[in-house]
Amino acid sequence: MTTDSERVRTQARGPEGSAYEEETKERPRSLKRRVKKAVTAFLVRVAVWIVPHLYVAYCKFVWKTSRIDDRLTETLQAAGARHDGFIALLWHQEVFTVAYGYGHLPPTTLASTGDFGLLITRMLELCGGHVFRGGSSRGRSRSRRVLLDMIRHMQQNPQVFYGITVDGSHGPAFEMKKGGPVIAKTCKVPAYAVRCWYSNRIEMPTWDRTAFPLPFGRIRMTAIGPYWIDPKATEPEFKRACAHLQNELLELTHQTHRELCPTQPPLEGFPEDFTPRWHPGTPGLKHTPWDLSTDTWPEWARMVPPASDEAAAP
Repeated sequence: MTTDSERVRTQARGPEGSAYEEETKERPRSLKRRVKKAVTAFLVRVAVWIVPHLYVAYCKFVWKTSRIDDRLTETLQAAGARHDGFIALLWHQEVFTVAYGYGHLPPTTLASTGDFGLLITRMLELCGGHVFRGGSSRGRSRSRRVLLDMIRHMQQNPQVFYGITVDGSHGPAFEMKKGGPVIAKTCKVPAYAVRCWYSNRIEMPTWDRTAFPLPFGRIRMTAIGPYWIDPKATEPEFKRACAHLQNELLELTHQTHRELCPTQPPLEGFPEDFTPRWHPGTPGLKHTPWDLSTDTWPEWARMVPPASDEAAAP
């Protein structure tokens, strides 16, 4: 009988990063479609060549002129050093700063197929990220394939940090899909709720209210965790774990906005029936005995392999 791990190991990987378009392109049948596709491809290539560099220059300017409150980097670096990988869960609303804001870690993440996905991919690659292609709630078979690829990649490589926008590329906003928790469960790594938020920003009228940071403000980067999902969890137990992770990310989003932007109105699109449960000064609520602890972890947790005697010898 084939196990889940064996299926993951034997699953053929699809094209990744900006190579996706070259390896999956199809030749249109009619001349009109070929001309239209050629013009579109040229414009996209121009944008892909120019926009990512403008993006990096703009983010550098924003970071240089802003007060950065980094409550994230040390926490996540320690998690990676201890558990040889982790999953960072965030909302699609902050997708603009994912490449630059988390690039120093650096992240492995997921981008959709299509022209916009290619543009995001080049931004991520320019900032040092590794990108899987295929994330889309409208292409479920493709999403399943790329999920298997990402699981296998983490199982076979050390120090993999996944940053995943958990409400997907189409929403609904602030509703967590299961991909990130599935990876954490299967690979036996901790999950963290993360948030990068800006006091000065523009929120676009999109489904996720995509936020663009403006200079001369404050930027807070926060990570709360770890959270664990038992690899032997039943389906009801897994659903409860996902619900808890969603609530914790909502809590972090609510608290960060309230503390960083106390005079601003509540976030648009945020669940109206949300009720904060975190205690003042002690963010995070446990779902398992090991949650929110850096000193204890489950016996099945993935850990950094011990140094061999040969490697340790002078």
